Amino acid sequence: MTQLTTTWTVNYLTRRLSDGWVFFAEFNVTATKDDTTVSTKGSVTFKQPDDLIPYEDLTEETVLEWIKTELNDVPGADAVINIENELHKRIEMALNPTEATGLPW
Repeated sequence: MTQLTTTWTVNYLTRRLSDGWVFFAEFNVTATKDDTTVSTKGSVTFKQPDDLIPYEDLTEETVLEWIKTELNDVPGADAVINIENELHKRIEMALNPTEATGLPW
């Protein structure tokens, strides 16, 4: 049995052309265990920072940090952990089903 892995990726960014300010990001979170994969998609908007990182210098790692910070910016909520926990539950349900749909014929 393999270990459960969770992967965050950036699908795309929207930026202002005049200065490169990235104000929107769409992301995907995927959880995989054995041959089973589940995922969810989300998006965030960013406030304009005081110091812009040039668009050409951005890395996926940097933008993922921004995304996770923005998601967790709600007081009393840890959205990053909640997203990952929900995906982990979906993986476990897929690997160990307790319900099924269908017809007997």
